[in-house]
Amino acid sequence: MELRPSPIFASLAALLVSLASPSVLAADRLWEAVFALGDPTLSAEAEKTLKDAGPRGIEILLQAARADHDFMILDEPLRVLGCKKSPSFSDVPRTPSIPERAAALVVGHLPAHPELQHRLLSSGREVERALAVLSLLGSSSYEDLERALRKLGPSTHTVRQRLVFSLHSCIRSRKAGLPPELYDSLCSRLDILLHDSFKTSFIVQEGCPAADFAEGLVEGRTAIGSFQKSGKSFFLELARADRKPVRVSAACVLEIYLAARERDRLEPWLLATLVKMADDQDLKRRAAEALIRDLERFEPKKRDRYAEVLLEAGFRVPRAGTSDKQEADSVQAVVDKLLACPSSSTRVGLLGFAARGDALRAADLAWELAERCPEHAGHAAAALIRLGDPRAAQALGKAWDGMKGTAVNPIGSALLERGDTESLAEVARAAQTGHGLALRLQRILEVNGRSAK
Repeated sequence: MELRPSPIFASLAALLVSLASPSVLAADRLWEAVFALGDPTLSAEAEKTLKDAGPRGIEILLQAARADHDFMILDEPLRVLGCKKSPSFSDVPRTPSIPERAAALVVGHLPAHPELQHRLLSSGREVERALAVLSLLGSSSYEDLERALRKLGPSTHTVRQRLVFSLHSCIRSRKAGLPPELYDSLCSRLDILLHDSFKTSFIVQEGCPAADFAEGLVEGRTAIGSFQKSGKSFFLELARADRKPVRVSAACVLEIYLAARERDRLEPWLLATLVKMADDQDLKRRAAEALIRDLERFEPKKRDRYAEVLLEAGFRVPRAGTSDKQEADSVQAVVDKLLACPSSSTRVGLLGFAARGDALRAADLAWELAERCPEHAGHAAAALIRLGDPRAAQALGKAWDGMKGTAVNPIGSALLERGDTESLAEVARAAQTGHGLALRLQRILEVNGRSAK
């Protein structure tokens, strides 16, 4: 068969073949199978060849996996296992590389070879140990997984951080199938590992070399981590291959998005997060403008999802940028979907955008939902504030007990746009009692030159 391996794999294969012992299953055939993993027409036969080779096939696959960046190597195994792949996610579909495919096969093949699996669990190589741990998850060997995690100490290595983060979310998604005591034990250990692995591992980036970070994203040397908010600080964590992870400012995040966009890499969730969470209204506005400009580049479901984020934050979305989420010219479509308590608070917030002729009906419905559906009371209060309804402050006062954190930005945006004296006073009153969400609202108002008094 005619295969065209990359230079790095060709060199690696030549070296391994030259060292192979005649008593070992022909290394050239196994490496030929590894190269075939990148060809959809040959991959099924190649996987069988590597599986039939037993431990020797796994050893070859491990060497193939290590030929790429350690940094991304867990993504494909985690995807196959149905787990969130890392602290980040991307809207850009990507074909896994040969090393990533090899890593996924290692995870799938290891349970049939417990001696090798046990040895790899104690390996000094982070990638090998991580793949062995994932193989326990893949075979539902949860008791063995719990024991392996107890032997796993904290580490700031990028592979360890990705492993711990992904297991932390994946185990929680499998709660229904686990005995309660085992589930609690796994979660407790992962909580400790997650905290210890991330607490001192980041450096703060001076300035904003957005072009460098964007190049890293495109080339796979940089991965987007999670947003963090502490007091007035709001930043994004970026992980980098062979270098210590870094934290960048929220303003730098927008620059990174724009630089990556120039390279045809879109990460719209970055903008959506800025629109939802940034206290700086100028930064929020610039992020919203960039997101609105790119809406047409997303598939319909994603376009609608980001349009909802924009609408909830108080930004107008051109009708061409959304299919059925924006009903500002008529409240009837929203009313039809809110006859019972809705599943999404976002649609409650959309009532605040009703056209003038429908404003009274929208306000009455928002008030009804504020009283009938405590989980949506915050978004209902935001709608009433935006509509200028005199019941807004009263609705806000009733909403504090059941209010979710997701209501803070819609309320904040509404207050900045047309907050009435009574609603502002209600925020100040709740903040004086120490209510956490009211304190966050007060900070948003202060950052933007308004006072909740």
